[in-house]
Amino acid sequence: MNRFFLSLVLGLWLVLGQAAIAKAELFISGYGGISLNRDEDIRETSSTRNVTFQEVDLQTGPLFGGKVGYWVGRFFGLQLDVYNFTSDVPAQNVSATGTISGLPVTQATTTQMNVRTTAITFGLLGRFPIVIPTRFQNERFERRFEPYLGVGGGVFMSSAEITGGNFDATDTVGGGQAVAGLSAFLTRHVSVFAEYKFTLTDDIRFVDSGVTDAFEIQSQHIGFGINVYLR
Repeated sequence: MNRFFLSLVLGLWLVLGQAAIAKAELFISGYGGISLNRDEDIRETSSTRNVTFQEVDLQTGPLFGGKVGYWVGRFFGLQLDVYNFTSDVPAQNVSATGTISGLPVTQATTTQMNVRTTAITFGLLGRFPIVIPTRFQNERFERRFEPYLGVGGGVFMSSAEITGGNFDATDTVGGGQAVAGLSAFLTRHVSVFAEYKFTLTDDIRFVDSGVTDAFEIQSQHIGFGINVYLR
């Protein structure tokens, strides 16, 4: 998996470099929004625990990020997307399997954990320009909209800590994403956009002080932002 994403990163950078030479259409974006995280099973192991917490609620959190990319033609483009989101685990009593202190359990309480992830992803884009000619006070102008889709992947660097505790760990894994959005142009060089993004990571393993917590993060991100085009 990691070799695949390394190859993807190198390949996309090569194409981006060729696009720059060809003076393709460059865009720079900033955005913010929210991240909706799916419930996940968390596997915790230590000298006294070998337990799986089932359907643990990962809280909704803020999303913010930035993008840079090229439209290398009318319909296709590439982008580098860097963003940050949270998926905190509140203390909660859930169904569980395994043992705690050697005793089998069917219910257990999770430890409150603050989880933050920074994603560095590369993607392929497709857009579908829609131009609507209209008139205002006998002057002709164009309303331009661009629905777009994208797919890609990259690395997800996550950190976890327990407030007031001695657990502080990090891990970096691969992951993939799919994107759908709509841009609406305000001027020839500026547009606003709304975007939906689905991401899925490999299993993240947080290890500290003899305790290991492992789970994947599956999120739906809803963002709103602004694009600036250098034509």
